[in-house]
Amino acid sequence: MPIVSLNKVTVIGCTPEEYERVYQKVSDFMATQPGHISQRLIRSSTEPNVYVAIAEWESLEHYRALGGNRELVEIFGEVITLPGPPPPEKPDKIVVEHHDGVVVSGPYDSR
Repeated sequence: MPIVSLNKVTVIGCTPEEYERVYQKVSDFMATQPGHISQRLIRSSTEPNVYVAIAEWESLEHYRALGGNRELVEIFGEVITLPGPPPPEKPDKIVVEHHDGVVVSGPYDSR
């Protein structure tokens, strides 16, 4: 069963453009990983420093296989400390609220 990773990201210490650049690197990397289905970044039109990142994976096992991937941690390291809290001398540039989900309905296309 597909798993969906949902992340609400609030940019607090860099520009939205810098975050989008890092996200593109992350997205490019994830697209090469086994089990990756899709990736999407949505920027709020009412709060320009808020994003929702949505990634779909073939299974929870594929998604969890990313945990601790050195290359991915290095890319994310440009904006956030993984794992754990940031050191005081290098605060995080984004705040992430993470949720895992499963697809229960859709997709719908009204075009």
